[in-house]
Amino acid sequence: MLLAAGPVVVVCGTAVNGLNGLQTVFIVVPLMLLGVVGLRTCVRATTDALHVVSGLRSTSFAWANVRGFVIEHGRSSCGVLAVVEPGLAVRLPIANGGSLLTRRSELEAVCSELEAFRVSCLAGTNGTST
Repeated sequence: MLLAAGPVVVVCGTAVNGLNGLQTVFIVVPLMLLGVVGLRTCVRATTDALHVVSGLRSTSFAWANVRGFVIEHGRSSCGVLAVVEPGLAVRLPIANGGSLLTRRSELEAVCSELEAFRVSCLAGTNGTST
């Protein structure tokens, strides 16, 4: 919605106010960019690596460097962390939603599936049967 309304606001602001309408560009364009950045948030697990895309930043971790996955339990939120090194954990951008109790059970399922996929990739089976 924000992406579709942005150009309309810019054109209308420029038509009504002339060149002063270009001030609208400085407000609308950053908001549109934030919308685009939000669309690109995902976690992808391939046989080679774990790919974490959060906004404009994309990071890949080889399965040999991923030690495991843990669930972060906070007071108001919880999420899945990928433990990359003993002192480094990366929060995975997994969609928020639902109550905290339901969310914890969903995150436990995600965590166990990622761990099983990681183990199968390290073993060389890649989760496929022959």
